[in-house]
Amino acid sequence: MENSALECVQSWNADFVENNLKDCLEKLSDYETWQKISLYSVTHSHQYKEGQLVRIQGMIQDMHNPEYYVSKYTVCNKTTGTKIVRSGKYRDVMRVEPGESARCAKDGKDARERQNLFCIPIPALNKWVLDIHKQNVALPEIQKEFGQSQGMKRKEMDEDDDDEEMVCEDSFKEAKKTEVRIENEAPTSSASENQSPQNLDDIKNFSFPIKNVEGQPFYLKVYEYDQSTVMNSMVEVVGFLSADPAISYVEDDIEENRMKLPASLIPRLHVVCLKNVEHCNPLLPSFNFLSAAALAFANAQAAMCDLKIIFTPLLLGDKLAVDFLICNLLSKVFVRKDVTQLGHLSLNFHEVPKMTGYVEKFYSILEQLVTKSHYFPLTIEGLNSTPFVPKKDYTCDKLRSGLLQLSQGTFLVFDETKMTVGQLLDLGTRNVMALKSFLERQEVQYDFQFYATPFQTDLSIIIFSEKKSLFECDARVPLESDPEAVKVLEASFEAAVMYLRNDEVITRIRRFLTAAQLANYEIPEIVQTIVQEDFVGMRQRDKNFTGDDLHMMLNLARLLTLSTGAQTLTAEIWKQACAMEWARRARL
Repeated sequence: MENSALECVQSWNADFVENNLKDCLEKLSDYETWQKISLYSVTHSHQYKEGQLVRIQGMIQDMHNPEYYVSKYTVCNKTTGTKIVRSGKYRDVMRVEPGESARCAKDGKDARERQNLFCIPIPALNKWVLDIHKQNVALPEIQKEFGQSQGMKRKEMDEDDDDEEMVCEDSFKEAKKTEVRIENEAPTSSASENQSPQNLDDIKNFSFPIKNVEGQPFYLKVYEYDQSTVMNSMVEVVGFLSADPAISYVEDDIEENRMKLPASLIPRLHVVCLKNVEHCNPLLPSFNFLSAAALAFANAQAAMCDLKIIFTPLLLGDKLAVDFLICNLLSKVFVRKDVTQLGHLSLNFHEVPKMTGYVEKFYSILEQLVTKSHYFPLTIEGLNSTPFVPKKDYTCDKLRSGLLQLSQGTFLVFDETKMTVGQLLDLGTRNVMALKSFLERQEVQYDFQFYATPFQTDLSIIIFSEKKSLFECDARVPLESDPEAVKVLEASFEAAVMYLRNDEVITRIRRFLTAAQLANYEIPEIVQTIVQEDFVGMRQRDKNFTGDDLHMMLNLARLLTLSTGAQTLTAEIWKQACAMEWARRARL
Protein backbone atom coordinates (compact mmCIF):
# COMPACT_ATOMS: atom_id res chain seq x y z
CA MET A 1 0.00 0.00 0.00
CA GLU A 2 1.32 3.39 -0.98
CA ASN A 3 1.37 5.97 1.81
CA SER A 4 0.09 8.62 -0.62
CA ALA A 5 -3.04 6.54 -1.19
CA LEU A 6 -3.72 6.45 2.55
CA GLU A 7 -3.16 10.21 2.88
CA CYS A 8 -5.61 11.06 0.08
CA VAL A 9 -8.70 10.23 2.14
CA GLN A 10 -11.13 11.86 -0.31
CA SER A 11 -10.16 9.24 -2.88
CA TRP A 12 -10.69 6.12 -0.80
CA ASN A 13 -13.09 3.63 -2.33
CA ALA A 14 -14.78 0.58 -0.83
CA ASP A 15 -12.17 -1.91 -2.05
CA PHE A 16 -9.28 0.17 -0.77
CA VAL A 17 -10.82 0.57 2.69
CA GLU A 18 -11.71 -3.11 3.01
CA ASN A 19 -8.20 -4.24 2.13
CA ASN A 20 -6.57 -1.63 4.39
CA LEU A 21 -9.21 -1.32 7.10
CA LYS A 22 -6.87 -1.18 10.10
CA ASP A 23 -4.72 1.55 8.55
CA CYS A 24 -7.79 3.50 7.40
CA LEU A 25 -9.41 3.42 10.85
CA GLU A 26 -6.17 4.56 12.43
CA LYS A 27 -6.01 7.39 9.92
CA LEU A 28 -9.62 8.37 10.69
CA SER A 29 -8.77 8.66 14.38
CA ASP A 30 -6.82 11.78 13.42
CA TYR A 31 -9.10 14.83 13.73
CA GLU A 32 -7.65 16.65 10.72
CA THR A 33 -8.16 13.60 8.52
CA TRP A 34 -11.72 13.21 9.76
CA GLN A 35 -12.48 16.86 8.97
CA LYS A 36 -11.15 16.49 5.42
CA ILE A 37 -14.08 14.23 4.58
CA SER A 38 -16.96 16.23 3.12
CA LEU A 39 -19.82 16.82 5.58
CA TYR A 40 -22.94 15.89 3.62
CA SER A 41 -24.93 18.92 2.58
CA VAL A 42 -28.48 18.68 1.20
CA THR A 43 -27.85 21.88 -0.74
CA HIS A 44 -25.07 20.23 -2.71
CA SER A 45 -26.49 16.68 -2.79
CA HIS A 46 -26.48 16.59 -6.60
CA GLN A 47 -22.68 16.95 -6.57
CA TYR A 48 -22.01 13.71 -4.69
CA LYS A 49 -20.96 10.62 -6.58
CA GLU A 50 -22.28 7.13 -5.98
CA GLY A 51 -19.81 5.38 -3.66
CA GLN A 52 -18.19 8.60 -2.46
CA LEU A 53 -16.83 8.75 1.09
CA VAL A 54 -18.86 11.31 3.07
CA ARG A 55 -19.43 12.33 6.68
CA ILE A 56 -22.76 12.90 8.41
CA GLN A 57 -23.99 13.89 11.87
CA GLY A 58 -27.32 12.71 13.20
CA MET A 59 -29.44 10.83 15.73
CA ILE A 60 -30.48 7.18 15.59
CA GLN A 61 -34.27 7.36 15.22
CA ASP A 62 -35.04 3.70 14.52
CA MET A 63 -33.23 0.36 14.64
CA HIS A 64 -34.27 -2.31 12.15
CA ASN A 65 -33.51 -6.00 12.11
CA PRO A 66 -30.06 -6.96 10.81
CA GLU A 67 -29.85 -7.82 7.13
CA TYR A 68 -27.60 -10.12 5.13
CA TYR A 69 -25.24 -9.31 2.29
CA VAL A 70 -22.83 -11.23 0.06
CA SER A 71 -19.36 -10.87 1.52
CA LYS A 72 -17.70 -12.17 -1.66
CA TYR A 73 -18.77 -13.55 -5.00
CA THR A 74 -17.19 -14.70 -8.25
CA VAL A 75 -17.64 -12.82 -11.50
CA CYS A 76 -17.05 -14.68 -14.76
CA ASN A 77 -16.36 -13.04 -18.10
CA LYS A 78 -18.64 -14.85 -20.53
CA THR A 79 -16.27 -14.27 -23.44
CA THR A 80 -12.85 -15.10 -21.98
CA GLY A 81 -13.95 -17.32 -19.10
CA THR A 82 -11.77 -15.30 -16.70
CA LYS A 83 -13.02 -15.36 -13.12
CA ILE A 84 -12.54 -12.67 -10.49
CA VAL A 85 -13.43 -12.71 -6.80
CA ARG A 86 -15.06 -9.47 -5.69
CA SER A 87 -16.24 -8.19 -2.33
CA GLY A 88 -19.81 -7.19 -1.49
CA LYS A 89 -18.89 -5.20 1.61
CA TYR A 90 -19.77 -1.48 1.64
CA ARG A 91 -22.15 -1.98 -1.31
CA ASP A 92 -25.83 -2.50 -2.00
CA VAL A 93 -25.31 -4.05 -5.43
CA MET A 94 -22.88 -6.50 -6.95
CA ARG A 95 -20.44 -5.07 -9.46
CA VAL A 96 -21.26 -7.07 -12.57
CA GLU A 97 -20.53 -5.48 -15.93
CA PRO A 98 -22.26 -6.32 -19.22
CA GLY A 99 -20.90 -9.62 -20.49
CA GLU A 100 -20.25 -10.92 -16.97
CA SER A 101 -22.15 -13.27 -14.69
CA ALA A 102 -21.99 -13.57 -10.91
CA ARG A 103 -21.84 -16.69 -8.77
CA CYS A 104 -21.78 -17.24 -5.00
CA ALA A 105 -20.74 -20.14 -2.81
CA LYS A 106 -23.29 -22.86 -2.13
CA ASP A 107 -25.64 -22.65 0.85
CA GLY A 108 -24.97 -18.95 1.33
CA LYS A 109 -21.82 -19.60 3.33
CA ASP A 110 -20.50 -16.19 2.26
CA ALA A 111 -23.52 -14.42 3.72
CA ARG A 112 -22.63 -11.90 6.40
CA GLU A 113 -24.76 -9.76 8.71
CA ARG A 114 -24.89 -5.98 8.96
CA GLN A 115 -26.95 -3.78 11.26
CA ASN A 116 -29.51 -1.46 9.71
CA LEU A 117 -30.06 1.87 11.51
CA PHE A 118 -32.24 4.82 10.53
CA CYS A 119 -30.49 8.13 11.17
CA ILE A 120 -32.10 11.58 11.05
CA PRO A 121 -30.57 15.05 11.46
CA ILE A 122 -30.14 15.86 15.15
CA PRO A 123 -33.57 17.21 16.18
CA ALA A 124 -33.99 20.68 17.69
CA LEU A 125 -30.53 21.81 16.60
CA ASN A 126 -30.46 25.58 16.90
CA LYS A 127 -29.70 27.97 14.04
CA TRP A 128 -26.34 29.13 15.38
CA VAL A 129 -25.07 25.53 15.42
CA LEU A 130 -26.32 24.91 11.88
CA ASP A 131 -24.71 28.15 10.69
CA ILE A 132 -21.31 27.07 12.04
CA HIS A 133 -21.68 23.68 10.36
CA LYS A 134 -22.53 25.35 7.05
CA GLN A 135 -19.41 27.49 7.31
CA ASN A 136 -17.33 24.35 7.78
CA VAL A 137 -18.91 22.33 4.97
CA ALA A 138 -16.41 21.63 2.21
CA LEU A 139 -18.01 21.23 -1.20
CA PRO A 140 -17.89 17.62 -2.39
CA GLU A 141 -14.93 16.89 -4.61
CA ILE A 142 -15.05 14.61 -7.60
CA GLN A 143 -13.74 11.41 -6.12
CA LYS A 144 -10.72 9.85 -7.77
CA GLU A 145 -10.75 6.10 -7.43
CA PHE A 146 -7.53 4.20 -7.04
CA GLY A 147 -7.06 1.35 -9.48
CA GLN A 148 -9.52 -1.44 -8.95
CA SER A 149 -6.57 -3.78 -8.53
CA GLN A 150 -5.82 -2.22 -5.12
CA GLY A 151 -9.03 -3.52 -3.64
CA MET A 152 -10.03 -6.38 -5.89
CA LYS A 153 -8.70 -9.85 -5.39
CA ARG A 154 -8.20 -11.35 -8.81
CA LYS A 155 -7.99 -15.10 -9.04
CA GLU A 156 -7.98 -17.41 -12.00
CA MET A 157 -10.39 -20.28 -11.36
CA ASP A 158 -10.27 -23.74 -12.85
CA GLU A 159 -13.38 -25.06 -14.53
CA ASP A 160 -13.31 -27.91 -12.01
CA ASP A 161 -14.30 -25.48 -9.26
CA ASP A 162 -17.71 -24.83 -10.77
CA ASP A 163 -19.36 -27.50 -8.66
CA GLU A 164 -18.48 -25.44 -5.55
CA GLU A 165 -20.50 -22.46 -6.78
CA MET A 166 -24.01 -21.58 -7.76
CA VAL A 167 -25.83 -18.50 -9.03
CA CYS A 168 -25.96 -15.88 -6.26
CA GLU A 169 -29.68 -15.37 -6.39
CA ASP A 170 -30.42 -19.06 -5.79
CA SER A 171 -27.82 -19.28 -3.06
CA PHE A 172 -29.31 -16.53 -0.99
CA LYS A 173 -32.81 -17.91 -1.16
CA GLU A 174 -31.42 -20.73 0.99
CA ALA A 175 -29.95 -18.26 3.49
CA LYS A 176 -31.99 -15.09 4.09
CA LYS A 177 -33.42 -12.45 1.84
CA THR A 178 -31.09 -9.56 1.14
CA GLU A 179 -31.22 -6.20 -0.59
CA VAL A 180 -28.23 -7.07 -2.75
CA ARG A 181 -28.87 -7.38 -6.47
CA ILE A 182 -26.78 -7.24 -9.62
CA GLU A 183 -25.66 -3.83 -10.82
CA ASN A 184 -27.00 -2.62 -14.19
CA GLU A 185 -30.06 -4.87 -13.85
CA ALA A 186 -33.35 -2.98 -13.64
CA PRO A 187 -36.02 -4.02 -11.15
CA THR A 188 -38.94 -5.96 -12.56
CA SER A 189 -41.93 -3.97 -13.70
CA SER A 190 -44.12 -5.51 -11.02
CA ALA A 191 -41.80 -4.17 -8.33
CA SER A 192 -41.83 -0.70 -9.82
CA GLU A 193 -45.60 -0.64 -10.11
CA ASN A 194 -46.04 -1.61 -6.47
CA GLN A 195 -43.77 1.06 -5.05
CA SER A 196 -45.74 3.20 -2.61
CA PRO A 197 -45.69 6.88 -3.67
CA GLN A 198 -43.82 8.88 -1.06
CA ASN A 199 -41.91 12.13 -0.82
CA LEU A 200 -39.31 13.50 1.53
CA ASP A 201 -41.80 15.75 3.34
CA ASP A 202 -43.95 12.72 4.19
CA ILE A 203 -40.90 10.90 5.50
CA LYS A 204 -39.89 13.87 7.65
CA ASN A 205 -43.38 14.21 9.11
CA PHE A 206 -43.32 10.52 9.95
CA SER A 207 -39.79 10.15 11.32
CA PHE A 208 -38.77 13.60 12.58
CA PRO A 209 -39.95 14.49 16.13
CA ILE A 210 -39.94 18.19 15.21
CA LYS A 211 -41.51 19.19 11.92
CA ASN A 212 -40.31 21.63 9.27
CA VAL A 213 -36.67 20.74 9.87
CA GLU A 214 -34.17 20.74 7.04
CA GLY A 215 -31.75 17.88 6.59
CA GLN A 216 -31.40 14.47 5.01
CA PRO A 217 -32.21 11.15 6.73
CA PHE A 218 -30.03 8.11 6.01
CA TYR A 219 -30.08 4.36 6.38
CA LEU A 220 -26.82 3.33 8.03
CA LYS A 221 -25.41 -0.07 7.07
CA VAL A 222 -23.15 -0.93 10.01
CA TYR A 223 -20.65 -3.78 9.61
CA GLU A 224 -18.93 -3.60 13.01
CA TYR A 225 -21.82 -2.78 15.33
CA ASP A 226 -21.10 -1.42 18.81
CA GLN A 227 -23.88 -2.14 21.32
CA SER A 228 -23.24 1.28 22.91
CA THR A 229 -25.02 2.87 19.93
CA VAL A 230 -28.66 2.82 21.01
CA MET A 231 -31.89 4.54 20.10
CA ASN A 232 -31.59 8.35 20.15
CA SER A 233 -27.77 8.25 20.28
CA MET A 234 -26.07 11.20 18.60
CA VAL A 235 -23.54 9.91 16.10
CA GLU A 236 -20.97 11.15 13.63
CA VAL A 237 -20.40 8.74 10.77
CA VAL A 238 -18.02 8.28 7.86
CA GLY A 239 -19.13 5.94 5.12
CA PHE A 240 -19.72 5.30 1.44
CA LEU A 241 -22.77 6.96 -0.11
CA SER A 242 -25.27 4.81 -1.98
CA ALA A 243 -28.24 6.56 -3.57
CA ASP A 244 -29.11 4.34 -6.56
CA PRO A 245 -32.96 4.40 -6.77
CA ALA A 246 -33.06 0.76 -7.84
CA ILE A 247 -31.37 -0.76 -4.80
CA SER A 248 -34.53 -0.77 -2.70
CA TYR A 249 -36.12 -3.61 -4.64
CA VAL A 250 -35.96 -7.32 -3.89
CA GLU A 251 -37.30 -9.03 -6.97
CA ASP A 252 -38.77 -12.03 -5.19
CA ASP A 253 -40.48 -10.15 -2.34
CA ILE A 254 -42.65 -7.25 -3.46
CA GLU A 255 -44.40 -6.97 -0.10
CA GLU A 256 -41.07 -6.41 1.63
CA ASN A 257 -40.29 -3.63 -0.82
CA ARG A 258 -43.35 -1.69 0.23
CA MET A 259 -41.62 -1.27 3.58
CA LYS A 260 -38.42 0.02 1.96
CA LEU A 261 -38.01 3.66 1.04
CA PRO A 262 -36.18 4.28 -2.25
CA ALA A 263 -32.55 5.29 -1.98
CA SER A 264 -33.30 8.40 -4.02
CA LEU A 265 -35.27 9.63 -0.98
CA ILE A 266 -33.30 7.96 1.80
CA PRO A 267 -29.66 7.41 0.77
CA ARG A 268 -27.77 4.48 2.27
CA LEU A 269 -24.47 5.04 4.01
CA HIS A 270 -22.16 2.04 4.28
CA VAL A 271 -20.39 2.78 7.54
CA VAL A 272 -16.61 2.68 7.79
CA CYS A 273 -16.43 4.43 11.17
CA LEU A 274 -19.19 5.44 13.60
CA LYS A 275 -18.60 7.59 16.70
CA ASN A 276 -21.06 8.21 19.51
CA VAL A 277 -20.92 11.87 20.51
CA GLU A 278 -21.88 13.40 23.87
CA HIS A 279 -22.60 16.89 22.62
CA CYS A 280 -23.00 18.81 19.38
CA ASN A 281 -21.40 22.12 20.30
CA PRO A 282 -19.08 23.02 17.38
CA LEU A 283 -17.24 25.48 19.65
CA LEU A 284 -15.91 22.53 21.68
CA PRO A 285 -14.54 20.11 19.06
CA SER A 286 -13.82 16.60 20.29
CA PHE A 287 -10.13 16.60 19.36
CA ASN A 288 -9.30 19.27 21.97
CA PHE A 289 -12.38 19.06 24.19
CA LEU A 290 -10.42 18.86 27.45
CA SER A 291 -8.33 21.95 26.76
CA ALA A 292 -11.32 23.88 25.39
CA ALA A 293 -13.44 22.85 28.39
CA ALA A 294 -10.66 23.90 30.76
CA LEU A 295 -10.60 27.32 29.10
CA ALA A 296 -14.39 27.56 29.37
CA PHE A 297 -14.17 26.73 33.09
CA ALA A 298 -11.48 29.34 33.55
CA ASN A 299 -14.00 31.87 32.21
CA ALA A 300 -16.83 30.55 34.40
CA GLN A 301 -17.08 33.68 36.53
CA ALA A 302 -17.39 35.92 33.48
CA ALA A 303 -19.93 33.58 31.85
CA MET A 304 -22.03 33.50 35.02
CA CYS A 305 -21.93 37.28 35.19
CA ASP A 306 -23.13 37.43 31.57
CA LEU A 307 -26.01 35.04 32.27
CA LYS A 308 -27.19 37.06 35.26
CA ILE A 309 -26.97 40.33 33.33
CA ILE A 310 -29.14 38.80 30.59
CA PHE A 311 -31.74 36.88 32.58
CA THR A 312 -32.26 38.89 35.78
CA PRO A 313 -34.27 41.62 33.98
CA LEU A 314 -36.10 39.00 31.87
CA LEU A 315 -37.20 37.13 35.01
CA LEU A 316 -38.53 40.39 36.46
CA GLY A 317 -35.56 41.03 38.73
CA ASP A 318 -36.03 37.70 40.57
CA LYS A 319 -32.48 36.62 41.46
CA LEU A 320 -33.59 33.30 42.97
CA ALA A 321 -35.37 32.41 39.73
CA VAL A 322 -32.21 33.24 37.78
CA ASP A 323 -30.17 30.91 40.00
CA PHE A 324 -32.63 28.07 39.36
CA LEU A 325 -32.62 28.80 35.63
CA ILE A 326 -28.82 28.57 35.47
CA CYS A 327 -28.96 25.28 37.38
CA ASN A 328 -31.47 24.00 34.83
CA LEU A 329 -29.14 24.98 31.98
CA LEU A 330 -26.35 22.91 33.55
CA SER A 331 -28.48 19.92 34.61
CA LYS A 332 -27.86 16.43 33.28
CA VAL A 333 -28.74 12.92 34.46
CA PHE A 334 -25.50 11.46 35.82
CA VAL A 335 -26.76 8.47 37.84
CA ARG A 336 -29.49 5.93 37.07
CA LYS A 337 -30.25 3.20 39.58
CA ASP A 338 -33.46 1.18 39.43
CA VAL A 339 -36.21 3.81 39.18
CA THR A 340 -34.03 6.64 40.52
CA GLN A 341 -32.37 9.21 38.26
CA LEU A 342 -30.12 11.90 39.69
CA GLY A 343 -29.07 15.12 38.01
CA HIS A 344 -32.13 16.37 36.15
CA LEU A 345 -33.87 19.57 37.25
CA SER A 346 -37.18 20.35 35.57
CA LEU A 347 -38.58 23.81 36.35
CA ASN A 348 -41.98 25.42 36.53
CA PHE A 349 -41.90 29.21 36.54
CA HIS A 350 -45.35 30.55 37.34
CA GLU A 351 -46.86 33.94 38.03
CA VAL A 352 -45.36 35.00 34.69
CA PRO A 353 -46.25 38.49 33.41
CA LYS A 354 -49.26 38.88 31.14
CA MET A 355 -47.12 40.57 28.53
CA THR A 356 -48.02 39.40 25.02
CA GLY A 357 -45.49 36.88 23.72
CA TYR A 358 -43.43 36.84 26.94
CA VAL A 359 -42.50 33.15 26.77
CA GLU A 360 -41.71 33.26 23.04
CA LYS A 361 -39.41 36.24 23.59
CA PHE A 362 -37.75 34.52 26.53
CA TYR A 363 -37.21 31.42 24.40
CA SER A 364 -35.74 33.49 21.56
CA ILE A 365 -32.93 34.48 23.94
CA LEU A 366 -32.45 30.98 25.34
CA GLU A 367 -32.13 29.33 21.92
CA GLN A 368 -29.14 31.53 21.11
CA LEU A 369 -27.20 30.01 24.01
CA VAL A 370 -27.90 26.25 23.98
CA THR A 371 -27.20 23.84 21.14
CA LYS A 372 -30.61 22.11 21.01
CA SER A 373 -33.98 23.45 22.09
CA HIS A 374 -37.63 23.56 21.10
CA TYR A 375 -40.59 25.75 22.08
CA PHE A 376 -44.00 24.09 22.36
CA PRO A 377 -47.20 25.98 23.25
CA LEU A 378 -49.34 23.76 25.48
CA THR A 379 -52.64 24.41 23.73
CA ILE A 380 -55.58 22.02 23.51
CA GLU A 381 -55.13 21.91 19.75
CA GLY A 382 -51.41 21.16 20.07
CA LEU A 383 -51.95 18.37 22.59
CA ASN A 384 -54.68 16.82 20.44
CA SER A 385 -52.67 16.89 17.22
CA THR A 386 -48.98 16.38 18.11
CA PRO A 387 -47.92 12.89 19.22
CA PHE A 388 -45.47 13.03 22.12
CA VAL A 389 -44.65 9.31 22.18
CA PRO A 390 -43.09 7.34 19.29
CA LYS A 391 -45.33 4.59 17.96
CA LYS A 392 -44.51 1.54 15.86
CA ASP A 393 -46.33 1.38 12.54
CA TYR A 394 -46.36 -2.26 11.49
CA THR A 395 -47.83 -1.55 8.06
CA CYS A 396 -44.51 -0.05 7.00
CA ASP A 397 -42.39 -1.58 9.80
CA LYS A 398 -41.17 1.83 10.94
CA LEU A 399 -41.23 3.87 14.11
CA ARG A 400 -43.39 6.97 13.88
CA SER A 401 -41.59 9.63 15.91
CA GLY A 402 -42.99 11.77 18.74
CA LEU A 403 -42.05 15.08 20.35
CA LEU A 404 -40.25 13.39 23.26
CA GLN A 405 -37.95 11.36 20.98
CA LEU A 406 -35.00 13.72 21.33
CA SER A 407 -31.30 13.27 22.03
CA GLN A 408 -29.79 13.90 25.44
CA GLY A 409 -29.16 17.52 26.38
CA THR A 410 -32.12 18.96 24.47
CA PHE A 411 -34.07 21.78 26.13
CA LEU A 412 -37.87 21.80 25.89
CA VAL A 413 -39.75 24.96 26.80
CA PHE A 414 -43.47 24.41 27.33
CA ASP A 415 -45.73 27.46 27.29
CA GLU A 416 -48.74 26.69 29.48
CA THR A 417 -49.88 30.32 29.33
CA LYS A 418 -51.37 29.40 25.93
CA MET A 419 -53.74 26.87 27.52
CA THR A 420 -57.44 27.60 27.05
CA VAL A 421 -60.63 25.79 27.96
CA GLY A 422 -61.31 22.84 25.68
CA GLN A 423 -61.79 19.09 25.30
CA LEU A 424 -58.80 16.76 25.33
CA LEU A 425 -59.19 13.94 22.83
CA ASP A 426 -57.60 10.50 23.14
CA LEU A 427 -54.21 11.62 21.79
CA GLY A 428 -54.24 14.72 23.99
CA THR A 429 -54.97 12.66 27.09
CA ARG A 430 -52.17 10.22 26.26
CA ASN A 431 -49.79 13.13 25.68
CA VAL A 432 -50.59 14.59 29.10
CA MET A 433 -49.97 11.22 30.76
CA ALA A 434 -46.74 10.74 28.80
CA LEU A 435 -45.38 14.15 29.82
CA LYS A 436 -46.27 13.54 33.48
CA SER A 437 -44.55 10.15 33.39
CA PHE A 438 -41.50 11.60 31.66
CA LEU A 439 -41.10 14.38 34.24
CA GLU A 440 -41.19 11.79 37.00
CA ARG A 441 -38.87 9.15 35.54
CA GLN A 442 -36.89 10.76 32.68
CA GLU A 443 -38.00 7.95 30.38
CA VAL A 444 -40.57 7.62 27.61
CA GLN A 445 -42.77 4.57 27.08
CA TYR A 446 -42.58 3.92 23.31
CA ASP A 447 -45.82 2.49 21.94
CA PHE A 448 -45.34 -0.81 20.10
CA GLN A 449 -49.14 -1.26 20.01
CA PHE A 450 -49.11 -4.69 21.68
CA TYR A 451 -46.81 -3.52 24.46
CA ALA A 452 -44.87 -0.46 25.67
CA THR A 453 -41.10 -0.31 26.03
CA PRO A 454 -39.38 2.30 28.24
CA PHE A 455 -36.51 4.27 26.70
CA GLN A 456 -34.29 6.36 28.92
CA THR A 457 -33.83 9.98 27.98
CA ASP A 458 -32.29 13.13 29.39
CA LEU A 459 -34.10 16.34 28.48
CA SER A 460 -34.14 19.67 30.31
CA ILE A 461 -37.66 21.00 30.81
CA ILE A 462 -38.93 24.49 31.65
CA ILE A 463 -42.67 25.08 31.94
CA PHE A 464 -44.00 28.64 32.05
CA SER A 465 -47.50 29.05 33.48
CA GLU A 466 -49.72 31.72 35.00
CA LYS A 467 -50.49 29.57 38.04
CA LYS A 468 -49.07 26.27 39.26
CA SER A 469 -48.54 23.99 36.27
CA LEU A 470 -50.66 20.94 35.52
CA PHE A 471 -47.40 19.02 35.46
CA GLU A 472 -45.29 18.25 38.52
CA CYS A 473 -41.71 19.49 38.07
CA ASP A 474 -38.63 19.03 40.24
CA ALA A 475 -38.75 22.68 41.27
CA ARG A 476 -41.72 25.03 41.20
CA VAL A 477 -40.62 28.66 41.38
CA PRO A 478 -43.28 31.38 41.74
CA LEU A 479 -41.78 34.53 40.25
CA GLU A 480 -41.50 37.48 42.61
CA SER A 481 -41.42 40.45 40.29
CA ASP A 482 -39.80 43.81 40.86
CA PRO A 483 -42.33 46.47 39.75
CA GLU A 484 -39.56 48.50 38.13
CA ALA A 485 -38.37 45.45 36.16
CA VAL A 486 -41.92 44.85 34.91
CA LYS A 487 -42.16 48.43 33.59
CA VAL A 488 -39.04 48.08 31.43
CA LEU A 489 -39.53 44.42 30.42
CA GLU A 490 -39.89 45.15 26.72
CA ALA A 491 -36.70 47.22 26.76
CA SER A 492 -34.94 44.45 28.71
CA PHE A 493 -35.57 41.97 25.88
CA GLU A 494 -34.14 44.44 23.38
CA ALA A 495 -31.12 44.98 25.62
CA ALA A 496 -30.54 41.22 25.89
CA VAL A 497 -30.55 40.91 22.10
CA MET A 498 -28.01 43.73 21.83
CA TYR A 499 -25.83 42.25 24.59
CA LEU A 500 -25.63 38.89 22.78
CA ARG A 501 -24.39 40.53 19.59
CA ASN A 502 -20.98 40.63 21.25
CA ASP A 503 -19.24 37.56 19.79
CA GLU A 504 -16.89 37.21 22.75
CA VAL A 505 -19.77 37.17 25.23
CA ILE A 506 -22.01 34.73 23.39
CA THR A 507 -19.15 32.35 22.57
CA ARG A 508 -18.03 32.37 26.20
CA ILE A 509 -21.54 31.45 27.38
CA ARG A 510 -22.05 28.73 24.76
CA ARG A 511 -18.77 27.04 25.59
CA PHE A 512 -19.29 27.27 29.33
CA LEU A 513 -22.80 25.76 29.33
CA THR A 514 -21.68 22.68 27.41
CA ALA A 515 -18.42 22.22 29.32
CA ALA A 516 -20.11 22.53 32.72
CA GLN A 517 -22.91 20.16 31.76
CA LEU A 518 -20.42 17.41 30.87
CA ALA A 519 -17.94 18.02 33.71
CA ASN A 520 -17.04 15.46 36.37
CA TYR A 521 -17.96 16.16 39.96
CA GLU A 522 -17.06 14.80 43.38
CA ILE A 523 -17.94 15.25 47.05
CA PRO A 524 -14.99 15.03 49.49
CA GLU A 525 -15.43 12.83 52.56
CA ILE A 526 -15.33 15.80 54.93
CA VAL A 527 -18.26 17.41 53.07
CA GLN A 528 -20.14 14.10 52.99
CA THR A 529 -19.97 14.09 56.80
CA ILE A 530 -21.38 17.64 56.93
CA VAL A 531 -24.22 16.64 54.59
CA GLN A 532 -25.12 13.63 56.74
CA GLU A 533 -25.15 15.72 59.92
CA ASP A 534 -27.28 18.41 58.26
CA PHE A 535 -29.74 15.78 57.01
CA VAL A 536 -30.21 14.46 60.54
CA GLY A 537 -30.84 18.00 61.78
CA MET A 538 -33.34 18.72 58.98
CA ARG A 539 -35.25 15.53 59.79
CA GLN A 540 -35.42 16.50 63.44
CA ARG A 541 -36.81 19.94 62.60
CA ASP A 542 -39.21 18.67 59.93
CA LYS A 543 -40.39 15.05 60.00
CA ASN A 544 -41.77 15.46 56.46
CA PHE A 545 -38.26 16.05 55.10
CA THR A 546 -37.45 13.01 52.94
CA GLY A 547 -34.56 11.44 51.11
CA ASP A 548 -35.92 12.96 47.89
CA ASP A 549 -35.65 16.40 49.48
CA LEU A 550 -32.02 15.67 50.33
CA HIS A 551 -31.38 14.58 46.73
CA MET A 552 -32.82 17.89 45.56
CA MET A 553 -30.37 19.83 47.72
CA LEU A 554 -27.46 17.63 46.67
CA ASN A 555 -28.39 18.20 43.03
CA LEU A 556 -28.48 21.97 43.54
CA ALA A 557 -25.11 21.77 45.30
CA ARG A 558 -23.64 19.93 42.32
CA LEU A 559 -25.02 22.44 39.83
CA LEU A 560 -23.93 25.44 41.88
CA THR A 561 -20.43 23.94 42.12
CA LEU A 562 -20.21 23.52 38.35
CA SER A 563 -21.57 27.04 37.83
CA THR A 564 -18.52 28.43 39.64
CA GLY A 565 -16.14 26.50 37.39
CA ALA A 566 -15.25 24.06 40.20
CA GLN A 567 -15.75 20.30 40.26
CA THR A 568 -15.49 19.59 43.99
CA LEU A 569 -18.24 20.43 46.47
CA THR A 570 -17.29 22.67 49.38
CA ALA A 571 -19.09 23.23 52.68
CA GLU A 572 -19.77 26.82 51.62
CA ILE A 573 -21.53 25.83 48.39
CA TRP A 574 -23.48 23.13 50.25
CA LYS A 575 -24.83 25.77 52.64
CA GLN A 576 -25.65 28.00 49.67
CA ALA A 577 -27.61 25.18 48.00
CA CYS A 578 -29.58 24.52 51.19
CA ALA A 579 -30.41 28.21 51.57
CA MET A 580 -31.47 28.39 47.92
CA GLU A 581 -33.89 25.47 48.31
CA TRP A 582 -35.32 26.75 51.61
CA ALA A 583 -35.89 30.16 49.99
CA ARG A 584 -37.82 28.51 47.16
CA ARG A 585 -39.94 26.48 49.57
CA ALA A 586 -40.78 29.59 51.54
CA ARG A 587 -42.55 30.97 48.45
CA LEU A 588 -44.87 27.98 48.05
